[in-house]
Amino acid sequence: MTTITNTTSKGLNITSIKTPKSTIELIRDIHAQGVNSEFITIDGIKAGIVSYNSVSDREKAIAAIQKIMEGTDKHGMALIMEIMDVFMTQAAMNEANCGPEE
Repeated sequence: MTTITNTTSKGLNITSIKTPKSTIELIRDIHAQGVNSEFITIDGIKAGIVSYNSVSDREKAIAAIQKIMEGTDKHGMALIMEIMDVFMTQAAMNEANCGPEE
């Protein structure tokens, strides 16, 4: 049986279709959509994954992370938390439809 759930949050609509698939089947589906993922290591710590649709998107994500790293003196897990905080703040500002004052 397939269950479809719609969740809407300020313009973001996520549809979840629950069907039993193996991990390999899910990875094939994701690759078929052009999405690639790889682990990202910051200061020697495996911090998570970065997913992208093109080499250009991958380079932009890495450049954004490097920009944050250049603007802080933090290292290790504190650096990773700072990077996450910047991206979370940016997402919240995007959702609130506001930007940094220039």
